[in-house]
Amino acid sequence: MRLINSLPNLFSSTARSINRRRKNRSYIRVWLALAALIIAGGCGGEGEKSDSGKAEPVEVIAAGNSLAETGDLARIKKDGKLRILIQREPGSYLPRQGSPLERSRELAVDLARSLKLKPVLVYLDNFNELIPALLKGEGDIIAANLTVTDSRKKRISFTLPLDYSREEIVARAEEKKIKKISDLSGRTVGAQEGTSFLETMEELRKQYPGIKIRILAGSFTNDEIMDQVASGTVDLAVTDSNVLDVELTYRSDIKPVLDLTGERSIAWAVRLDNPELLKSVNNFLEIKALSGHRDKIYRDDLPGIKKRKTLRLLTTNNATNYFLLRGKLLGFEYELVKKFAEELDLRLEVVVVPAYDQLIPWLLEGRGDLIAAFMTISKDREEKGIRFSRPSHYAEEMLVARSDENKLKTPKDLKGRTVVVRPGSSYRVSLERLKAEGVDLIIGDAPETMET
Repeated sequence: MRLINSLPNLFSSTARSINRRRKNRSYIRVWLALAALIIAGGCGGEGEKSDSGKAEPVEVIAAGNSLAETGDLARIKKDGKLRILIQREPGSYLPRQGSPLERSRELAVDLARSLKLKPVLVYLDNFNELIPALLKGEGDIIAANLTVTDSRKKRISFTLPLDYSREEIVARAEEKKIKKISDLSGRTVGAQEGTSFLETMEELRKQYPGIKIRILAGSFTNDEIMDQVASGTVDLAVTDSNVLDVELTYRSDIKPVLDLTGERSIAWAVRLDNPELLKSVNNFLEIKALSGHRDKIYRDDLPGIKKRKTLRLLTTNNATNYFLLRGKLLGFEYELVKKFAEELDLRLEVVVVPAYDQLIPWLLEGRGDLIAAFMTISKDREEKGIRFSRPSHYAEEMLVARSDENKLKTPKDLKGRTVVVRPGSSYRVSLERLKAEGVDLIIGDAPETMET
């Protein structure tokens, strides 16, 4: 099954839903996916760039070896290092591609280097020790899969979200009895101490007293808890969907059976009295969210994408496609692709290109799987080796002038006038066509990074 064939059914429901929220706007809505000739013969190769040879090395220490310091950013910069609190993984731990924990740690190291600080990973054995260690000053920031909750907000300050996740009940692969929350009555659910999972289960037990809760040690990793579920040592357990999604790519002995919550924010945390650090971290996350990308090369079609469990969206940062507002990622194209990824049970990874004219080249190189970026269908673009889906919206190309302009009535009135457009846009093709038809206009070039 090809990616391009999976897109049409999405438009009839999702696009109408999003358009109802934007009745006063008009868009040219076209989607782009890898063409058969581009992926033919592809093997899903991957390449990643690294500058680790030039970067400041990462120091790793135990929390007990970290001096207690609770100052804000000025103190941190004076010390020259950013102490990043994490939960230690067992010696047998194998880093998994796409792991939220791995991504979080890598990003935290990038944060330190962006602030010209030495990154120091400060590890603790137990998850429930992370917040106390932060408050004692054994670290400056928690970089873990930490759910934003009201109870935690009373003790720590959360950054902008890094991810969103649902809390799910996990069972053995052969489990068939659990369909709704009331089915948990009489069953024992494992929840790790110090986690939002335990809070959720304690609230549920108030409504369903028959639910039994087994408190699991904070030293267990999620994989170790899943091992206990698979073996029957633990009947059921609660975990985050973003972590479980990765684990299900390499194990088939467990499965999610019930969502306990809707999507909730996952974030880093700093001390309440560290506003300058919080501001710097949020600035860093905004830049990463709007411009970050990874140089991973894949040219495979839908089967390969499903195997990777990640759909890579190529787009530009603007109010139409993709933008950040009060910590929430928005944009018509982003929301539409996000819905599409959810229907395919894929994680969405947004790749923001540096300029509009790089969208198609990056797609052909394999840096993304599809483009959603306010793009008009054109024969010239199809000849470059890409395929368009059916349109999700329609609009006319219009000439825009100053409010006091009153001489332009027909295309011939453009004689001697200069019209500025991006060279790589469909507008340029339309203007070239007018010139070929005898309209003596002047075409000016706008930077490819400039939005219409």
